[in-house]
Amino acid sequence: MAPDDDDMENFELPPLVIPKRDGPECPFCGEPMQSADGDYLCIDCNGGTYGPETG
Repeated sequence: MAPDDDDMENFELPPLVIPKRDGPECPFCGEPMQSADGDYLCIDCNGGTYGPETG
């Protein structure tokens, strides 16, 4: 038996909550690194900015 369309419209999933975890310590300054693009990055040692090079 197929579910009613009204039942499907009222079906909601709870919000996805991803726990925030600090990364490993930076080998240069000792501060926790942040996850970026599948790796860890130290924002302090990187000059406070992260993003694609714009030329």
